[in-house]
Amino acid sequence: GVIVNIDACKNVIQKTSEDAELMAGVQVVSVFTAIGGSQIESLNSRGNCCVDPSGKNRSIEISENTKARAIESAKAVIIPSDKTLLHVIPQEYFVDGTSTQNPLKTFGVRLDACVHLVLASLTAYSTIQECMSRANYYLNSIMLKTLASTTATIHNDEMELGSILIDMGG
Repeated sequence: GVIVNIDACKNVIQKTSEDAELMAGVQVVSVFTAIGGSQIESLNSRGNCCVDPSGKNRSIEISENTKARAIESAKAVIIPSDKTLLHVIPQEYFVDGTSTQNPLKTFGVRLDACVHLVLASLTAYSTIQECMSRANYYLNSIMLKTLASTTATIHNDEMELGSILIDMGG
């Protein structure tokens, strides 16, 4: 849903957190929150860069820096003023036209990055920030709801083995 009353939301956050703190015996000082539904849009994008930063067009080893430059290139899209970039999810890379999931330690001249961009409503994003601020919590991150569920429940080694989380909805 959409938050329509910031003060009411703040009160619910505080009450729920107090109850959780009593049950768990720990104090909550910072939080991760999630956003989803109609406040989210996404699109695919592709960017590229020369592997050799000197511009000499040599085939050299692809580094983390090269990956980062290709991803930055893919992020160079026009984002509407009422949206904010929430996530950049790399999907696939191409080294000189050949597909790979991980280009590190390979050699090439050109690296392309295909990414999935997740955008959130700026109003909804800002409202969540304001609710957490008024509730006196440090906000670590606002994540896409499905990614937050996965991050909270599936360990990295399980993800690498191909585990999935099926979210059946509310």
